[in-house]
Amino acid sequence: EIKLVFSKPVVLEKETGVFLSEDILPLRITPHLKGRGKWVNTSTFIYTPTGGIIAPATLYRVSIKGVRDINGKALSGKPTFEFHSPRLEFKGIRQVDFNLSQQRVEYELEFSLPVSPFRLKGFLEFRNHRQELLAYTPSNGPPSNKARVSLSAANNETITMSIAEGLTSEAGPLGLEKKVQTSLKTSLKMMIQEILPFVGL
Repeated sequence: EIKLVFSKPVVLEKETGVFLSEDILPLRITPHLKGRGKWVNTSTFIYTPTGGIIAPATLYRVSIKGVRDINGKALSGKPTFEFHSPRLEFKGIRQVDFNLSQQRVEYELEFSLPVSPFRLKGFLEFRNHRQELLAYTPSNGPPSNKARVSLSAANNETITMSIAEGLTSEAGPLGLEKKVQTSLKTSLKMMIQEILPFVGL
């Protein structure tokens, strides 16, 4: 919800507790955010988005419009403010497969929102210990919170992965706020990743 609290009464007591039509709302939200609002007391207005949902990774600008106190004095101070829903975040990377004959490893990157594997191409880099760029191939598939890439690498090779700031998701325009960088150690050996109990019949 969006709450506007004013220092002086803006409406009369009899005008509180009633949902207002859109044309007389005391605020304008850009991009448009469907919802409804009411004065909960004479100086506090609350706007609630429909279903309590706002678009992910989106910046909103709120403009206060036509607000005067009950004596007719215009609002002073900044008439606009901004807020945003959580932007895209990088959650981590892990090796998920290898091909010993081709000397290739596969990594899975996890994000907070769906990302197109091919969108990564302009932001994702892998470099070896000599800081040479390594070519990689993104997996095919629709946008997802998890994206896989494969690249050539020797066993126990140290690789640096980086993702430039600004990478966006398919869910909204706000991308990574800062560059991400981490060091990886490749493994071309079979490993047990998970053990699950088995109960015989």
